[in-house]
Amino acid sequence: MTTILKYPDTKLRKTAARVEVVDDWRLGWVLELGEKLATERAVGLAATQMGFEERFFGIKLAKKEVEIFINPTFVAISRERSVPMVRDEESSENFLEGCLSFPKLWGEVERYLRIRAEWQKLVDGRLVNRQREMEGLEAVVYQHELDHLDGVLFVDHVAEGGGKIYRDEEGKMKRVKIEEILALEG
Repeated sequence: MTTILKYPDTKLRKTAARVEVVDDWRLGWVLELGEKLATERAVGLAATQMGFEERFFGIKLAKKEVEIFINPTFVAISRERSVPMVRDEESSENFLEGCLSFPKLWGEVERYLRIRAEWQKLVDGRLVNRQREMEGLEAVVYQHELDHLDGVLFVDHVAEGGGKIYRDEEGKMKRVKIEEILALEG
């Protein structure tokens, strides 16, 4: 099985090509991505993170089933972007976004919290158009994975938006400078 690429691998910066035909070869890629995501402790995985240069990704939320999105796009429904908040009974704090290509790094990223997602789904060997409104975590994950297909990484958004980034060091979150992370690309 293919491994997940880690930053600063240059393949993570490639823009993925549109899927025009799902032949046996591409179907194998889609199935492999779905199987990989099913076994990972993660909610999303893009084809480019596995070195596949075509536009598809998977999302796995509460149901624990992987949904594959082929040729995804979106339209923001909410006009504003913000850093999602995690709320419990006693406090609220910014949601920290992570990525399998950046082990142990977490950052504050502004995202649309409500979107209309459009994609194609594989049904009986054919690509069928689908769309739905997404909000909350699902909308955030969709945008994160779509960014991967365009060679955009969550650290780019942290840098652009002036968010904070942290490294998990033995269970303790230590703030690091985004410039130190981006400098790894050389």
